Amino acid sequence: RASKRLTTCEIKIPWALIQTPLYDYGLPRSVTYGSIGTIIGQEIARAFTTKGLYASDDGNYKTLLTEVARPAFDNRTQCFVTQYSKIRIHLQEWGSLRINGQRTLEENIVDNVGIRSAFN
Repeated sequence: RASKRLTTCEIKIPWALIQTPLYDYGLPRSVTYGSIGTIIGQEIARAFTTKGLYASDDGNYKTLLTEVARPAFDNRTQCFVTQYSKIRIHLQEWGSLRINGQRTLEENIVDNVGIRSAFN
């Protein structure tokens, strides 16, 4: 997995990610660009999600949002919670399972931002 550091503004992408199936000389450049671009977009987005807005590289966690901005942020992220909570996965062994959109919120946000940043 790629990683980022807030204080140094750097993103690290391990060489292990720069290989098949994400990167291959035989793939169209658009596929390679989309794959790597999505990973980069995801890591940038992590700085602006529920955990990233409280994190610091020195281990001291503090909110980066004002008292006015926090409710607005929560309101905007609620659409992800609602959307993903409607998803049901049908597994033969366990039957039907519903996604908990609150628990998957962080990854849902970074996945969406990553894809949008790669293709816009």
